[in-house]
Amino acid sequence: MNSPTERDMNTPQHSYTCRFIRCGATALLLLGLAWLPRVSMAQTYEVEFTVVHDGAAVEGAKVVALHGGTSARVDSAYTDASGKAVLVLGITNVARDEEPGVPDGVEMSVYPNPAAAGQARARIVASAPRQADLVVYDVLGREVERTRAFLRAGVNEVAVPGTGGLAAGTYFVQLRLGGTVRTRPLVVVGGGGQAVGAASSVVARADASPATPAVAARAEYRFEVSAEGFDPYLSLPVDVARLDRRLLTVEVFEPFVNSIGMAFARIPAGTFLMGDIQGVGYGDELPVHEVTLTKDFYIGKYEVTQAQWQAVMGSNPSWFSSCGVDCPVEWVSWEEAQAFVEALNALEETTAYRLPTEAEWEYAARAGTTTSYAFGDDEDRLDDYAWARDNSGRRTQPVGQKKPNLWGLHDIHGNVFEWVQDWYKGDYYLHSPSVDPPGPDVGAERAMRGGSWYYNAYDLRVANRGRAAPDYRTNHIGLRLVRSVE
Repeated sequence: MNSPTERDMNTPQHSYTCRFIRCGATALLLLGLAWLPRVSMAQTYEVEFTVVHDGAAVEGAKVVALHGGTSARVDSAYTDASGKAVLVLGITNVARDEEPGVPDGVEMSVYPNPAAAGQARARIVASAPRQADLVVYDVLGREVERTRAFLRAGVNEVAVPGTGGLAAGTYFVQLRLGGTVRTRPLVVVGGGGQAVGAASSVVARADASPATPAVAARAEYRFEVSAEGFDPYLSLPVDVARLDRRLLTVEVFEPFVNSIGMAFARIPAGTFLMGDIQGVGYGDELPVHEVTLTKDFYIGKYEVTQAQWQAVMGSNPSWFSSCGVDCPVEWVSWEEAQAFVEALNALEETTAYRLPTEAEWEYAARAGTTTSYAFGDDEDRLDDYAWARDNSGRRTQPVGQKKPNLWGLHDIHGNVFEWVQDWYKGDYYLHSPSVDPPGPDVGAERAMRGGSWYYNAYDLRVANRGRAAPDYRTNHIGLRLVRSVE
């Protein structure tokens, strides 16, 4: 045995003990940190709002930020003399994955894996109908592709977005559902079954796992603007995590009421998902497809009333005329609705009035939502928003008695079906233009939307499509007008 050195003999015994304790404590701390759940990191973003009218700043407008998922109020501010207001929004970076298990009632797997280009699918098990984002990232955490997934309760099979155009390599597929995140690896291979091609220069880290990608945050908010003398404004969802979405300008407009007392809401141009998003409807509501409307338009806040029809046409054709002048006009065909539009245009010396297209109607009815109804998916709440079979007394009711949708439109669900401009074609969504779709060129029936007092909740869903011959009349079909922005 070697003899102890002088340093060894001069070192107090307790120093060895201290070193051991310090090292042991450090090891335990590191081990504990390794086992801690990966938590998300809070961030705050400043969003500068400018509110204008006819190019002039609007002072004193109240701007409210609403959480995109819950509609909870997050922050508010008033505009200054320059029309500006700054909101500070807290968001959560959901880059890191969850603990193992199935919290929040959702789980995901990706197959086949490895997969050839275009073959990968996500198998998602959800405990209830939910809406989620499915996002693909490369191994450096850069977003490659995303899609919105609309989940039914139970097992869902969803195509992984963008895999048909991905170069071979390693990627991560992430499911985002509220505060819940599921991330799974995916290897895209070439024809020979090996990861080759352009992505081969992006090498997966040795520790790459579902928990490791550093993913950019996403934070969607809607912004509500109110100012004295102007109609309220509510934006579509805005992702403020994007730098180009933190300087926003909103124009507000004075209320528009025409010569016969029709009140209109101005609807901003935008993009939305059209069709049976929940997967519970009829075949003619599929496929769900993205539609962009490039122009603002006005739409009636209420269905056309018996009084308004009589003011233009000089008569009241309604079956339920005893309901009163504030009840919606009905017993009018699509052809008669066109005659009403023509007469109103002549009365006001314009060509701006018309029926909405199917796309305009659904966009305005949804008001930025993606649920079965404009107020959500819970049909038990329908009584607050609609006159339907169970609460109407089997007849029309005065317009505007039920709650409006988020853009201020009443009776979007129920009371009377509303004629729209389009010819009806059951498979139109298969080849509908994605920008300003006008409807089919020809047909035997015209489309109508919204359901009526005659129907139950299922047929009052916002995606439901009705149709009838252009000369057909009944006591539960009326109309709602659009006025083009001149």
